[in-house]
Amino acid sequence: MSKNLCRAALKISKTRKNAEEQVKFRANLLTESQEFTIV
Repeated sequence: MSKNLCRAALKISKTRKNAEEQVKFRANLLTESQEFTIV
């Protein structure tokens, strides 16, 4: 059971990291385009 918990936690941390990277990527796209300004 503990192995499954570890795998689940690892999977969650990976998806969370990917989500954070996607947010950063989108923020970079927005800041590069002149239409959007982040205040």
